[in-house]
Amino acid sequence: MRRSIAWLRAVSPLICILAIWSLLPFIVVSGSLPSPVTAIRSLILTSTFDRVIQAQGGGDGGYLPHVWSTCWHVTVGTVAGILLSVLLSAVATVSGAMLGFFGALIEIVGALPALIFVPFVAVLLGPSDVVQIVSVGVYSFITMCPHAISALQRVNKEYSGAARLLGAKRLRTLLLVQLPGITPALLGPIRLTFAYGIGISVVVEYLVAPSGIGRVMKLGAAYTNPELVFTGVLWAILLAFVFDGALLLIFRPILVWTERRQLLEWLARGVNKVYLK
Repeated sequence: MRRSIAWLRAVSPLICILAIWSLLPFIVVSGSLPSPVTAIRSLILTSTFDRVIQAQGGGDGGYLPHVWSTCWHVTVGTVAGILLSVLLSAVATVSGAMLGFFGALIEIVGALPALIFVPFVAVLLGPSDVVQIVSVGVYSFITMCPHAISALQRVNKEYSGAARLLGAKRLRTLLLVQLPGITPALLGPIRLTFAYGIGISVVVEYLVAPSGIGRVMKLGAAYTNPELVFTGVLWAILLAFVFDGALLLIFRPILVWTERRQLLEWLARGVNKVYLK
């Protein structure tokens, strides 16, 4: 009985979204919003071939090559941004002055909207894969830094002190004591950072990149083809689910000894910080 109630709670948001989506085509201008059935059919039919994509130089493989392009750009950029944020946050927490400077720098860069930052990077690097990786990496870095700093400051200092008493150097203490200590607290922010990275990547692809989900959505908008645009939205959502499931599988062995209540508190704390920022 409890499993049935938990399952219903899990799927109820999806049911509500589908119900609202089914009603919207009858409210908005006819033809401007495809129904869920039409969008799913377009998702299947355009996966391997589409005439609009082919005619505009998007290749003969349909949506799938562009989905793969978004996938690997998000993976490389987000992982690089997360790792760099954790390492630099660990360095910044050594002194109060360095932490203050680091926080101010993050605030300045984080205030730049993606629509301004992406063209600036494109002018410097040109419309290439590097622009996507750099843009996703920078915003992943900005998103993760406050969480990494907060998690590092909450690590019990007695553990680090005990490690130094046993002869561990600063780098070894960081790798074997501090990073394992903050890993559970970073699960929620990392999941949200990957989802945010997909959005940034789609924006970059729409503006300057030669491939990706955003690029195909731009072609669909140019041809007034709402089905192609909403197909890109569905692919982005599916990609977010894939990343989220992969992260849960990766973190499961790491968090096997973490109490469920404490894990839920960490996840809630990460979600609240992202949305209150």
